[in-house]
Amino acid sequence: YVADTFNDRVQVFSASGDFLVKWGSQGSGDGQFRQPGGIAVDASGNVYVADGGNDRVQVFSADGEFLTKWGSLGRGDGQFQFPVGIAVDGSGNVYVVDQGNSRVQVFKIELAR
Repeated sequence: YVADTFNDRVQVFSASGDFLVKWGSQGSGDGQFRQPGGIAVDASGNVYVADGGNDRVQVFSADGEFLTKWGSLGRGDGQFQFPVGIAVDGSGNVYVVDQGNSRVQVFKIELAR
C-alpha cells in the first residue's frame, strides 16, 4: 500500500511490485484525500490513512471500501494539524504523527465486524 501524496490516492502493489488497484481522488468526502501522507495496515487487513490536508484519519477495508474516519482541524484531543504518519500495533492501538501540533496521538479503535 502506498499513500500517493500528490495524486491524492492510495495505490496497491503486489509483493513483487505489480500494480493491483488504486482508490481515492482529491476532495474532502469519504474516500477522498488531500495529500495523504502515512499509511498502515492492521492485523485484519484494514488500511489506515493519515489524510494530511483534511486533518483526519480514514480507514478502509483491504479492497478500498471506506469504513470510518475521525479527526478535524484543531489542537484538542482527537484533532490534527496535518497528520503525516500513522502506525498500528498488535493490540489495535493507532499512533498518529500530528505534525502541525508537534505530537503523536494514540487511539484505540475497534472496527465492527
